[in-house]
Amino acid sequence: MESLGLDIGGANTKYATNTGKFGVIYHPLWKGDVFDVLVRISEEQPHEKVGVVMTGELADAFRSRSEGVLHIAKVCMEIFDDVLFLSVDGSLHCFGDLIKEPLKFAASNWVASAIFVGHHYQDCIFADMGSTTTDIIPIVGGVPVAGKTDLERLMNRELVYTGFLRTNVATIVSAVEINGKKIPLSKEYFATTGDVYSLLGLTGDIDYPWETADGRGKDIMSCAKRLARVVCSDLNEISLEDVVEIAHQIRDAQISEISEAMRVKADEWGVCKVVGAGVGEEILKDASAMAGLSFVSVSAKYGALSSVFPSYALSLMVD
Repeated sequence: MESLGLDIGGANTKYATNTGKFGVIYHPLWKGDVFDVLVRISEEQPHEKVGVVMTGELADAFRSRSEGVLHIAKVCMEIFDDVLFLSVDGSLHCFGDLIKEPLKFAASNWVASAIFVGHHYQDCIFADMGSTTTDIIPIVGGVPVAGKTDLERLMNRELVYTGFLRTNVATIVSAVEINGKKIPLSKEYFATTGDVYSLLGLTGDIDYPWETADGRGKDIMSCAKRLARVVCSDLNEISLEDVVEIAHQIRDAQISEISEAMRVKADEWGVCKVVGAGVGEEILKDASAMAGLSFVSVSAKYGALSSVFPSYALSLMVD
């Protein structure tokens, strides 16, 4: 029997089957409904059972998170026949249960991955760096012990709102240094971490959608031009080497922020290992090293499924 796991986010809808098929579709919910995306997945991916997790309820297309959960769930019910929804307590429920307490199903994607990892590693931190955010989930005795809401996890350093592709670089650093001079960044949406990691050659063969700040290309020079703009410049005012140095400083600052969260949770729970997944897995590896923690790569065993790990873990749960 083939089962399908759906992870419906605000910017990306990710899917995976228990047989290892997977994909990512860029479709911001603030630009349009997810209905057509899910119809496409339903038609292209054979399935008998479907599991759903979501984070898209936070999109400002919805007046509240409850409204977002209910809307996304109703769309799923319109398209798929046998659907189960994963709650933040780790249990699968029917649509009737979700209607009664929708917020128990908000921001639930990390739960599927953490439960899966907990079956294989009793004591660790499960870290998942996606395009937009990074989860830092302590697992003790095989059980995830993180907060149950985004607010709780933000307060507990278990949700770091920084990602590999979509994060505005001005939220990571307030200034950079060029030729020994400290330069404050413009606080505009000129460039994202996707530009940083593309310029540094760290996106490799990653087939993961992201939208550039100016709507232009993702080639090296386009990325460099956007990064030059964060210090209100063009490439005829600062050199490409200067822009590469800016990218390194942003990367280092992001790694430091994630590493500090890892260290805090590792000290709190007495664990010394990070199991890392997501499109930004290499950044997690460097952050773990900075925190003095050993690192286990999800992609080393599961390949590119690492980038859609909640979907894959969920497909196994509903199988």
